[in-house]
This record gives sequence, structure tokens and C-alpha cells, in this order.
Amino acid sequence: MLSFGLITTACSSNSDEAEKEYTVPSAWCGYRVPAKTMEPLLPGGKKITTKTDDAQGLLRCDVLVDGEKVLYLGAERRAASTALSAGNAMLGPVSKLTASDDHYAGSDKAAVQLVPCPVERKDGQEVFAIVNAWEGSGDEADVKKAVTTYARAAADSTICTEFDS
Repeated sequence: MLSFGLITTACSSNSDEAEKEYTVPSAWCGYRVPAKTMEPLLPGGKKITTKTDDAQGLLRCDVLVDGEKVLYLGAERRAASTALSAGNAMLGPVSKLTASDDHYAGSDKAAVQLVPCPVERKDGQEVFAIVNAWEGSGDEADVKKAVTTYARAAADSTICTEFDS
């Protein structure tokens, strides 16, 4: 019995999270976001890469660690009237988003934030930033900080004004 307790203790003292051997970037799919903002949402691993899809009216970006998708970032123009309706359209109802107001909706692993565009679009669409984290040790506060920072960065890009009719 004593040896079983020692083995259990020894095994449980190992960390579940692997060490991050990669450098967390400060630019994410074209937007500058401090590495310290995104770091809690990322798991350990050796190599980080991104795959970006920049089409008319949206920017979608998958973040991969060691080839596994761990984080999704995006900025999209939508006719949605609230962050919650935009989030449900972008993520689906499984995301379990809750809204504190019309500008933000989030959960412990995903969030949608209205991008504070400097000018109102003529076509009436709004721009929303999204962060969806599958891995990492971050919590709801970390996800909210990431999407808010990403939304501010998106506001400084062309997504607010491009293809506006």
C-alpha cells in the first residue's frame, strides 16, 4: 500500500501541460497583438504556425501547434445586430456564449467582440472579431482580453472600410 501511494504521488506531480518551446508571436494573421495577451490560450509544444484565409469581408486564421489546430482568430463583416447573434452564426450554439451587452459575447473558450471601426460602414454591416481557443490554460478573462485586443487591432486595418458600397 505504501508503494502505491508513492507511485501515485510521483505521477500526479508531473505537469499536464507541455512546455512551450516556440516563441509566441506578436503578429496574428496580419494584426498586431502582444504575445503576452495570446500566450495563456496556447498549449505547450515545439512549433507554432498559422494558416490564413483572407477573403472579401473576412479574415480567418487557424493557429496550429505541432500541426494541431489550437486556436481560431477571425474578423468578419456581418449584418448581425449583436455580438451574441454574430457569435452564434460564426460558432454555432454549441459555443455556449453569453452576452453582457450588444458588443461582447463570450464563454470560457470563445468570444466575439464588436470591432470599434473608426467610421460607420455605408452598407450597414458591422465587423466582429472572434477568438476560439481549444487548448491552453486560459480562462474566460484571458479569452475576453484576447478578443478585445484583437478587435482593437482589426479596427486599425482595412476590414472596416474595404468593399463598402
